[in-house]
Amino acid sequence: MLYLIGQIFICLLIAALLGGLIGWWLRGIRCRQATEELRATLHEDFESERVGLLGEIDAAASRIDVVASELTEATTALEERESELAAAHEAHESALAAAGQKQEAALKAALDELEASLGAEHASALSAAQEEHEASLKSALEERETVLKAAQTLALTTAGNEHEASLKLALEEREGSLAAEHSEALEAARAEHDASLRAALEEREASLAAAHASALDSLRQEHESALEVALAEQKDAQASVVAGSADEIDSLRAEIDSLRLQLDACQNARTDLQAQVSAAAGGAALGLLSNVKAEKPEAPDDLKVVEGIGPKIERLLNDDGVWTWEALAVAAVERLQRILDDAGPRYRVHDPATWPRQARLAADGQWQELEEWQDRLKGGRER
Repeated sequence: MLYLIGQIFICLLIAALLGGLIGWWLRGIRCRQATEELRATLHEDFESERVGLLGEIDAAASRIDVVASELTEATTALEERESELAAAHEAHESALAAAGQKQEAALKAALDELEASLGAEHASALSAAQEEHEASLKSALEERETVLKAAQTLALTTAGNEHEASLKLALEEREGSLAAEHSEALEAARAEHDASLRAALEEREASLAAAHASALDSLRQEHESALEVALAEQKDAQASVVAGSADEIDSLRAEIDSLRLQLDACQNARTDLQAQVSAAAGGAALGLLSNVKAEKPEAPDDLKVVEGIGPKIERLLNDDGVWTWEALAVAAVERLQRILDDAGPRYRVHDPATWPRQARLAADGQWQELEEWQDRLKGGRER
């Protein structure tokens, strides 16, 4: 009877142990399923939020491209406007040159007409003076002849033929002296008139040249002032367009930086949530999951791309079943720290807080984001 009771007690004890083991195993399976479901949910939420942020970043980048294209078009339009202003300046210069040539031709024609009119006046004045002098000479000669005739008559009556010859000689001398005086007077009058004409012509030419130079200077100053005003307005417009585009580009860049910071914050929050989920699963479930080691895949990932992991730490992770970036991304920071603590004091100084996030970026193929973030890390730690 006692033997039978002992056998029954042993059977009951074995059944209780089997029930406890089966319950513990089922509890571990449920914890694992809950953990996987929670991780999948967190991963889906994170991916949707990451895709949304990346879409916003792409939209901001496209806006930057549009602004850059508008800035290029504005620069091209400004260059075209400057070329048009340069062409207008050249056309105005050619028009000024043509107007100057026309004005010079008109001045030359006016000078020629003035010289012709002054020459006609000079010739008429000379002819009038000559006629007047000849008339006065004729009258003087006639008076002289009358006097000589009277004297000759008187001489003939008193002195005879000898006195007549002396009178003729005196008359010839007087006529020669009168002719010389007449030629000298004509030469003096001609020289004086020529000097007055030259002075008048030089004065007229100087006044015309001064008027021509002043007119050209005024036209050039007006054109230069108009061109300066147009260029100043064009430069102000260009500066305003460039300033507006630069401000818009700066605002878009600031928006992109803000979105990237939000993305980093989401990734950090995801890592923290994973740590909280792993901690909430309980010590028994964590121990069960830690003891389940994944087999080596056909193509394991290079875990050394994660900053802070070297060849020795990679072997430690492989020995614990972490062979891929995906496995490292879903691993809890506490598990990674336990692996380092079990390896000895020389490995405990490492901080695996950033390893899951780096592995997630590597698993998703976001190499540029991984490189940018690693530039801000030092030995795998946040600076």
